[in-house]
Amino acid sequence: MPAAEGPSDAEALTAYTLALRSLRGGPVAAAAGSDKGDREPDGAELYARYCSACHGRDGRRGNVAGIDTPTLNSPDVLAVASDDFYRNITAAGRSGSQMPAWKEGHGNLSREEIDRIVGHIRGWQPAGAALEDIGSEIGDAHSGRGYYRGLCAGCHGPDGNGGIGNSLGSETFLAVADDRFLARSIVEGRPGTAMPAWRRLSAQAVSELLAYIRSWQAEPPTLEQVREAILLEPRAERVRIGRVMYGRGCTSCHGSGGEGGIGPSLAAPDFLGAIDDGYLYRAIVEGRPGTAMPAWTHLSASDVAALITFVRSLGDSAPVALPSGLPSGDSEIGRVYYEVSCSGCHGPEGIGGSAPQLANPVFLDSVSDAQLFRWIARGRSGSPMIGFLREMQGPVQLGREQIIDIIAYLRDLQTRDVDRVLRTGVGDADFGAELYADNCAACHGPDGEGASGPQLNNPAFLATASDGYLAATMVLGRTGTPMQPMVHGGSGVGQIAPRNVQDIVAFMRLWDRPQPWRKTRRVPEMSASAVEHGRELFGENCAGCHGLHGRGARDGEGYYAPALNNPQFLAAATDGFLLATIARGRSETPMRAFARGAGGIGVLGDGDISDIVSFVRSWQAPAAGSQRRQAQ
Repeated sequence: MPAAEGPSDAEALTAYTLALRSLRGGPVAAAAGSDKGDREPDGAELYARYCSACHGRDGRRGNVAGIDTPTLNSPDVLAVASDDFYRNITAAGRSGSQMPAWKEGHGNLSREEIDRIVGHIRGWQPAGAALEDIGSEIGDAHSGRGYYRGLCAGCHGPDGNGGIGNSLGSETFLAVADDRFLARSIVEGRPGTAMPAWRRLSAQAVSELLAYIRSWQAEPPTLEQVREAILLEPRAERVRIGRVMYGRGCTSCHGSGGEGGIGPSLAAPDFLGAIDDGYLYRAIVEGRPGTAMPAWTHLSASDVAALITFVRSLGDSAPVALPSGLPSGDSEIGRVYYEVSCSGCHGPEGIGGSAPQLANPVFLDSVSDAQLFRWIARGRSGSPMIGFLREMQGPVQLGREQIIDIIAYLRDLQTRDVDRVLRTGVGDADFGAELYADNCAACHGPDGEGASGPQLNNPAFLATASDGYLAATMVLGRTGTPMQPMVHGGSGVGQIAPRNVQDIVAFMRLWDRPQPWRKTRRVPEMSASAVEHGRELFGENCAGCHGLHGRGARDGEGYYAPALNNPQFLAAATDGFLLATIARGRSETPMRAFARGAGGIGVLGDGDISDIVSFVRSWQAPAAGSQRRQAQ
């Protein structure tokens, strides 16, 4: 049992002991009395033993007189509370309340045991919609507008321009974020930030949301319109315009002369001579989902025609001989040859690595078997891809039939839904750390914990974002936000060489490793003006339930406003947790939504909510050796 260290602890322990007496024959008795041998108790057993007396067997509050506890099994809390929030509250308790500390030296629960309890609590959350069942193409934008207005507008703005949450309507964001990225972000959220996990939504509901978000993107021109522009507009004019567009949007990845870099070489004659205008058209307007190649849907037919013409001017576009009448291959045999000959560069199942992603839906739908045979057999000049046909004397020597089997395997991959985030595994993480400190830390925090820019070391974000997404964001920036293009050749600050982008990505991937009990940085401004404005807003909107100084209050039977001015709570709660709770409220409780457009009683803007959080944070003593961050 936890040791009492003061009157509040003594009161908590007394209430806890009385609660145990009231649960005779219940889960506590069962857990304590059963013969478990030397087996470590699982999370359900530990929860029954240490938590259920006060919080209820299913986390919906106990029924013991004299104990008022927050509901743990609340969809709204589970949606925004990170595992670290539960870990830290369980370990440190809440002084001045009936929640004791359970960490070693107090309640003598180890970190591993607390992790098991948190896992049990997290098990109350539904699994969420299956990502393979979600897609913007099966959603209805009109229905999605209703979902967005009710669930998203309070944080992301009524038109997706951002607020507490990121700007979703940004042209460059929509160009690089594919449906899988958006769907996973909606279903799994961003624990520790203001982005909740919408696991209660069906696959169709998420698809409706995606359809509405995609409606903010411009409708691209058709291939027929582009071909018409190529026929009608003079070639010299198309090359002139295309050169300007290429310099603004393509150089950073593909090189000024199409020699390649972050993206593949475009100037090789065995590439240009093997593809038609339709291949280039789809690459430009549909991109390569999950990679650094954005979907430029906003370009006009004349713009796309100009780009195609300029790209063709980079090298010899004379047609190369392509094989015809290729027979069908054996995909199972092809899988073996792929794993031996191709996976070292292109990744397992074609997900990509140091070489491009082959299992990309747009690529495989755009490329013919004849083109694949040509590139596998004879390679791509200007790239590390050397022909595998025996006469080419490459690192691996294959026969015609074996290459055909590999193509059959790639076509088999085209029918699968491979949910893997591309991690190339290349780049110098040590050098990337230096570049990150010089170019990124001021906005995103020294350890990616977030500051004026979003948190980057968030496990859910890193599990969702491919290396290509991270690279493209650095290259393109984020229109409508302070995030400027960071790579040479772009229109922003451009301090990073294209060859070093992967080094920064490699450094960021170090955060991708499991890091339980992590800490996050404060986000809202801690200036005197922000705190004072937050004080006024708190008094007008929050003090009636939480008390003028945030120490909590009761307002009739069944109503309970927890203390916010509590050191353990403030240490455990991230700013995202506080922002989301104020903006969205807490269903099935008196806590209503306060964000403008969120359907609650409040009409607070995102700046107002941030200022309230600044005021709440002013109750928290700064950590030893640290200083509060002042607004610049």
